Amino acid sequence: MVVANADEAEDSWSCEATLKLLSEIPLAALLKPDGVAGRLDRMLRQTELGELGLRSFVFRRIEIEAWMMQTPNCGRRSVLELRSRVSSHVYHALVAAGMNSDDASEAAEAMLSAPAQTEASIDGPPDGLNLEDLIGWHLQQAKPRSREILSRRFGLGGATKQTLAEIGLDLSVTRERIRQVEAKELKRIRELCMRFPLDAHLDRERKRCVDELFGDRVHATHSEVERFARAITGHLELAIEVVGHDRTSWLTQGAQELPRGWLRPGTEAELVSKSASQLAEHVGDEALPRAFAPLTVNLAPRYALAAAQLELGWHIESGYAFRRRPGRRAMRTATLHALLSAIGRPTEVAELLARYHEGVPTDICSDRDLIMVMEDAPHLFLELEEARWTSLGAHGEPPVPVANDADTATPSGDDEVDDGTVASALERALRTRGPTRVSTLIDDALDILPSGRSPRSVGPTLLTNPSRFVRALPGVWALPEQIPTEPELAKADAVDYLLNPTQARSYALARRAGEPWGCYPLWTPTAEMRLCRWARYHGEVELLSSLLAISSIDCWPTDSEDKAWWQNAKQRGSRFELCFDPRPSFVALTPDRVLALALALVDHGTLGWVTVNRTLRYQACAHIAAGVLETLADAGIVTPAQGSYAWQLPHFKGPRLQEWVERLSDVIHRKGLVGWDDTELCKLGETILGDAPGGGEAVAPVVDEMDELELLMAEHRHAMRVRRLQEQFNGADA
Repeated sequence: MVVANADEAEDSWSCEATLKLLSEIPLAALLKPDGVAGRLDRMLRQTELGELGLRSFVFRRIEIEAWMMQTPNCGRRSVLELRSRVSSHVYHALVAAGMNSDDASEAAEAMLSAPAQTEASIDGPPDGLNLEDLIGWHLQQAKPRSREILSRRFGLGGATKQTLAEIGLDLSVTRERIRQVEAKELKRIRELCMRFPLDAHLDRERKRCVDELFGDRVHATHSEVERFARAITGHLELAIEVVGHDRTSWLTQGAQELPRGWLRPGTEAELVSKSASQLAEHVGDEALPRAFAPLTVNLAPRYALAAAQLELGWHIESGYAFRRRPGRRAMRTATLHALLSAIGRPTEVAELLARYHEGVPTDICSDRDLIMVMEDAPHLFLELEEARWTSLGAHGEPPVPVANDADTATPSGDDEVDDGTVASALERALRTRGPTRVSTLIDDALDILPSGRSPRSVGPTLLTNPSRFVRALPGVWALPEQIPTEPELAKADAVDYLLNPTQARSYALARRAGEPWGCYPLWTPTAEMRLCRWARYHGEVELLSSLLAISSIDCWPTDSEDKAWWQNAKQRGSRFELCFDPRPSFVALTPDRVLALALALVDHGTLGWVTVNRTLRYQACAHIAAGVLETLADAGIVTPAQGSYAWQLPHFKGPRLQEWVERLSDVIHRKGLVGWDDTELCKLGETILGDAPGGGEAVAPVVDEMDELELLMAEHRHAMRVRRLQEQFNGADA
């Protein structure tokens, strides 16, 4: 018999008492008469398992079964078989000791679940335990099966959180049975917590969680609270469950709920409400997104942020305020604005795209995408000259550039893929023809473009793809790789697109007007040298004289002897001969274009008529700029140049330039595109621009037409000037 001493049994058939009734007969001897499976038989014969006594096995079952599971050729089936055989012997031993059949069956099951303890016999947990260790101590008092279920339900001890159904499937029991075991064990821990409470630990944990959730803010949105609650660790979640709370209600104890979130305990809701009213009144229907910080002037920042998110329903992301949750396009707008503002100067789209991809490598967008974003947010972005943009207003948090080891080289022409678009067709044409006038591309559009595409699509396609197409010169477009370097340009033969009267005249006029090198890629010192050499042999004398008058020969990439010859020619025969009075013209100036002109003046330091035309999107040498400059001078934005044909010279900063920039920037940043009839601009338009026809827009004055006699006299003076210049250059060649 396996009964050690029946007299030791107590009236209360507890696990402690019944355990004493079991003998220490070795398992191999105990189970030999039963006949066991081959693998278990080998385990009993070949390992120390067979020498283990029955009582020791029952007491150390969890440890022994774990060892068996890691032993080769011994799996779950052997473990379950051993447990079943031992359970049968324990049952018979208890019946033999005087238990009735039902009690013996229940006791055998309990003993093979864990060496049980009564609550009264449990000593308290050691002092100084943190909550995680305290929960671990409580679990150690549970039956192994219950402990396992709770560990898997709450993800304790490195386990993955599992549902009732997942655990039930793994343990071959129903979901309901797992729920019952969980509920029973939680009840046991709750009863035990009446002796060893968790309250003090939970209070400390809640304070820590509140500090982590709110940080230095006084609020948290519903989504932030729910997200934080879901991330609570398993031991803390179990402790919260034990005290009868769900995670959110426990986390927000003492907090005040508003329509869209919670106020930190101790926060004055009235201050948040007042901040919301002031924000709503200050912003009204003005354009968003905008940088949030400037909107909170004269408000406590923390209360203003709470008011914006919880009362007004705004979303604050990366330092920008949105009226609704921002999608990908809206976040691109804010990120691009912060990036452009951080650059701190007007920037070409191609450079801006490269900077954007450095900061946001996951957003694979094109230059067209950036242009569309900027055009859709005129309160944040302003285009100065073509494809050159600046930001308006304060900015939020710019992206931090991310190192990217991937190969981002531009594909070569050999890898070109024709996708059937207008852009691909134009790329193919330019690759074949080289830099080409846009008028030629439009004239040949039926031969270049895919069937059914309109010639009218040529211009917009070139303009909206600045990383694929480059305006190399006024009216001349090329692919980026077709722009020659300075050394290449100095030696190039086929540069007819540059060396012609139209380009020479445009360059001379622009440089006289103060245009810097580089405003077109081929307006460079080398191009100037090539134009002068070309004009010496192929151009009109007055054209060569004008080019020399504006030339910077010291910057040419040539030897000192050649420079000396050209310097001598400049001293003996240079005079700007392309002077003329502008034709009658006018243009309506909108507030955003006036601001663009003013900012161009701030950026360059001077403002010439060619820049005016480029900013207003006219041909580089259109006469319309003369009237615009006169209007800007009347407004105090520019100070006119002095001298004959002064309208062709650079104009300087006017006394009211800063006033105009600040006023227009502020209004456009808050409201977007507006007219002079806006309540904040009408007075400015009336007092500075005067009465303007055409729906309230400022109109540049019309220049009087020249009469026929004046035209005849001008032609005569022109002929005499050409003859005199020709004589001077003949002397220089000699």
